[in-house]
Amino acid sequence: MLNSYKLLTLIVLRCWKAFDFNLS
Repeated sequence: MLNSYKLLTLIVLRCWKAFDFNLS
């Protein structure tokens, strides 16, 4: 459960970074 949550957080963080990069 914890490992899955950590993986989900990593994916969200990566998507957020990509979105922020596209914004600027």
